[in-house]
Amino acid sequence: MKKVLAFGINIVKTTIILSTLNISEAGDGYVFKELESCQLPINYEDRQKYLRLFNFIANFILLLKDQ
Repeated sequence: MKKVLAFGINIVKTTIILSTLNISEAGDGYVFKELESCQLPINYEDRQKYLRLFNFIANFILLLKDQ
């Protein structure tokens, strides 16, 4: 049986955060995990941050396909 995850994406200023929430193994609570975070590129000088952002999106899509 696969675990069902609830995904959260939070943006604070220029940081984007991917997190998950699921029921614990014992079934008596919840497990919250911050999986990944990256900086959003704002100007041309930050263009190298796009690679990290694309990796962030690719990992999120893979997690969604596993559901």
